[in-house]
Amino acid sequence: PEPPTSKRRRIESASVRRHLDTLDADQKEICELLLDAYRETSFDNLRDLRVFDTPQFKQSGWTKLGAVKAMGGKKRYFEMLSELENSLYEKGGN
Repeated sequence: PEPPTSKRRRIESASVRRHLDTLDADQKEICELLLDAYRETSFDNLRDLRVFDTPQFKQSGWTKLGAVKAMGGKKRYFEMLSELENSLYEKGGN
């Protein structure tokens, strides 16, 4: 597994911040929660909608249906995940 510091650096990168700045408040909150989940697991696990059943989403009041709807539907959610993943691994993002 990769060292946590590299994940932290990727999450805090300028390209990830720029990506988040393109989202509305709800989408940004959901993405921040997804990035928190990514810190603890792999990015592939975020593609499993059961990620919305985890405590951090429940504590924030997001249900699976509500979060996916806020992201613009299931297709748009998966597109957004791909965009977010690309921004995490973008070269020169800092």
